[in-house]
Amino acid sequence: MRSATEQLRALGVRLALDDLGAGYSSLLRLNSLPFDMVKVDQGLVHGIVANNPRAVPLVTGLVDLARRLDLRITIEGLETQILLEYAQYLQADFGQGHAISPAMPPQHVPAWVRNWRMPPLSGITPFASMTAPRGRGAGA
Repeated sequence: MRSATEQLRALGVRLALDDLGAGYSSLLRLNSLPFDMVKVDQGLVHGIVANNPRAVPLVTGLVDLARRLDLRITIEGLETQILLEYAQYLQADFGQGHAISPAMPPQHVPAWVRNWRMPPLSGITPFASMTAPRGRGAGA
């Protein structure tokens, strides 16, 4: 498989690991293939608005890992303003979801690209407190 991916790269094709954090998108695959980008799985991202206490550190950790590997980052599942702002806070390279745009016919894309602007920030408290490491108590 490695030689096939190297041939694709030689043709200028760039590779993205889709759904990082779910299914077949394992860290072993990330380590063994020459990806240019990762797409953080929307299931993890949706955990943020579902108040899953592990979702923020997991997504933040995957983004940090991708940055250390010099990979571009897309965060999937940006369905709300707060998730859009979280992706912006993490400085994701790209985002995907209904907070950016619903699906549209291809002929509408050029006008959408010309006219789309990032919505104004909501003024929600910064996310730094959500990503700060927690102590484990005495003796940890």
